[in-house]
Amino acid sequence: MEEHVWFPAGARPLSEGATVRLLDGRRCRTKESLFDHWAERLAFPSYFGGNWDAFEECLTDFLHAGVPGAGSGAGLVLRVEHAGDLLIEGSDDDLRVLADILRTVVAEYRRPGRPDAVVELTDDEARIVALRRQLESRGSGGVTG
Repeated sequence: MEEHVWFPAGARPLSEGATVRLLDGRRCRTKESLFDHWAERLAFPSYFGGNWDAFEECLTDFLHAGVPGAGSGAGLVLRVEHAGDLLIEGSDDDLRVLADILRTVVAEYRRPGRPDAVVELTDDEARIVALRRQLESRGSGGVTG
């Protein structure tokens, strides 16, 4: 069964006290701008290489070591506001690669005894529907909820 990690905001509420990291889709219109924005917002190390492999590694490290309050069991929400702009100027594969990385990293992180983690998407309903279709058309499982 496929692991879902993308949800419209509020579709899968976590416990009160979850750590929320806000990301802005308007600042993630290309792969390069996504790397810059996520590296800044999630405090990736200075040696972050600015490519998909390094992004996956740094995101994994962030989840496992860099989430404040992770021991509390409250969970983590990566909330992408203005999600309809996410990689809108990128190549056809960029959104699929991002979705695959997020699904892999978050699914691997979700283990018994660890807090939950999700990626929430916020935007107007029509843009979320369009993003869902994009993800599904690229074989990326889409958005649940």
